[in-house]
Amino acid sequence: MTILRNGTYFGECIVDCNEEIAVTSEKVTYSLTSNVSDPDHPDVHADGAVAASEWHGLVGKIDWEALRSLPGAIGQPDMADAGGEFVEVSDGAATRRVDLRLGATVPEVAPLLEALRELRARLAAQNRR
Repeated sequence: MTILRNGTYFGECIVDCNEEIAVTSEKVTYSLTSNVSDPDHPDVHADGAVAASEWHGLVGKIDWEALRSLPGAIGQPDMADAGGEFVEVSDGAATRRVDLRLGATVPEVAPLLEALRELRARLAAQNRR
């Protein structure tokens, strides 16, 4: 089963530090979590269906050769607490994750990364408190 993931993280953070989506052909999961439990800022977890057309559009943007050509980390993600981001693709046999500075441009995987960012932003708007 193919799983696409994209998210952000901040190491020097207390609440709402980690935001992530995980997408399969059947569903998309959105999570917003904190590094410290806080009853005023509970973690957010939401699942929803993913349209077949959206799934096929995302999968069509996967470039395994480009993903494999990239190092595991580009630059210094989350340096000086500026935030880190990742894109990850798993096809059941192999998983490739690349970490980067928050919002960085990565031409080799730009179509997939931008599509996942747009989906994450849409889900954040629907599910954040």
